[in-house]
Amino acid sequence: MQISPYQEQILEWVKTGSGHATCNAVAGSGKSTTLQLAANALVEAGINQRAIKIIVFGKANSEDLVKKFGSVWKDSICTMHSIGWTILKAHLGIGKGSIEANKYQAIAYNLGYMSSKSLKKSRALENNQDLIQLVNLIRLTNNLPSYNAVDKLAEHYGIVIDNLEAVADACTEIIQEGVDQARSANIFDFTDQIWLPVYFKANTPNRKFIMLDECQDLNACQTELAIALAGNTGRILAVGDPYQSVYGFAGADHDSYYNLQSRLKAKELPLSICYRCPASVVNLVNKVFPKIPIEHKSEAEMGEVKIVGKLEPSTGDLVLSRKTAPLVKECIRLIGQGINASVKGRDIGAGLKLEAEAISKIERFHYSGFKSFAENYKAYKQSKWAGKPNAAELIVGLGDKVDALIAIYEGNCFMNMKVMIAYIDQIFSDKDSPVTLCTVHRAKGLEADRVWIIEPSCMPQFWKGQKDWQFAQENNLLYVALTRAKKKLIIVGDAAWARLDKIHELKPRSFDMVLGGNSRNPAPGDMVLAIA
Repeated sequence: MQISPYQEQILEWVKTGSGHATCNAVAGSGKSTTLQLAANALVEAGINQRAIKIIVFGKANSEDLVKKFGSVWKDSICTMHSIGWTILKAHLGIGKGSIEANKYQAIAYNLGYMSSKSLKKSRALENNQDLIQLVNLIRLTNNLPSYNAVDKLAEHYGIVIDNLEAVADACTEIIQEGVDQARSANIFDFTDQIWLPVYFKANTPNRKFIMLDECQDLNACQTELAIALAGNTGRILAVGDPYQSVYGFAGADHDSYYNLQSRLKAKELPLSICYRCPASVVNLVNKVFPKIPIEHKSEAEMGEVKIVGKLEPSTGDLVLSRKTAPLVKECIRLIGQGINASVKGRDIGAGLKLEAEAISKIERFHYSGFKSFAENYKAYKQSKWAGKPNAAELIVGLGDKVDALIAIYEGNCFMNMKVMIAYIDQIFSDKDSPVTLCTVHRAKGLEADRVWIIEPSCMPQFWKGQKDWQFAQENNLLYVALTRAKKKLIIVGDAAWARLDKIHELKPRSFDMVLGGNSRNPAPGDMVLAIA
């Protein structure tokens, strides 16, 4: 293969440089190929493969990279969870342990915080599940459950707390019990695999060279673990795209790339050529995001960016939306036309089922009036959140879920709630279908020859009280959506960012929240909700 000047610079640093480096790799820039070239260069320079660790996100990515690199690299390629798990077991002196995904929820139940001492019943928290989210966030962000830390996490992630002292005390008790169970009974959850090695300050077998993929999505514990692996003498090459950081809502450090760069005093090495997208798509990205250093390859086909009025996908197409409800509506329509389609993300379906069950528990609920009960449920939640600093954000998220449920209800002639719940399991899948519909969050790492964007006016999505990191990640989501197409990008409907001749910077207006649209340019039929 022909190596680009950017890759040559990276390989030269790997072979002859010193210290650490961050690689600013744009979408479709061949990160895995560059990592392979760098790994081979290290071996050629005399470094044993066992002294090299290549850390990726997810078991599937790890397996794919082993296939690409070759089986000789099997012991060098791992996930952050697997290497943390190895360190943790060695620290505790155990051969194996029990992984229980709902460990901390079970602890909360056993301690009474989900039942007799329920924080929801005492009105300390909006709902019981928020307590488990806080327990997870405290660990992922490498915090201790002090009052100050819990307060800041709740504010950052939009969790409504009415009794800080009670919530922080509950988190402290639950987390301490989790640590005790790890030590005495060897019971862990997946977050424990990363958090406990850092919490225990476990001895870490140092490597001469650490390569980190997707470093823009590291959380605080993952960062600490990676730095520990390098020790005082190892080197780190952290590869990522700061403009593809979109998991801040799930505990990732939204500034992970730059924070890691500052912490390591790392040299920045660009990887700016996009090999995935045609020239027309890259040109659109350059127009919408002039600060992103992305360029198309010299021999790139022109491809096509097209604006149409209706979604008409073919087999192999990828359909993207910022929100879930539009995907559900289109999926139901396509299935009705005999097209095999599904919405990616079983956990999204699980979240919808929880809301459906909450609606069904409303007094005098009957399935024939589901739409009316769902709208009343949304209105009740909106009134309950009024005055909260993150009310607009909460309402946007709930509105999308309720709209998706109403779309499922109206799109089918189900007899009861049980059948409706079963249908949600059918249309939400983690596997690809002939036509795959997914949220942009789920599209990270995906690509297709033809990509459709529906309801484009919802990207970026703005709301009143939006924080700076949320604003940045909303723009990042649009960038991710635009860079999935290998040949053709098809935009269904109107969007200011696709229509204007030149956009220097996307900014939210001083404008109250828009449900169903974009606060830059509300579309006909959008509902503007003013919140005092």
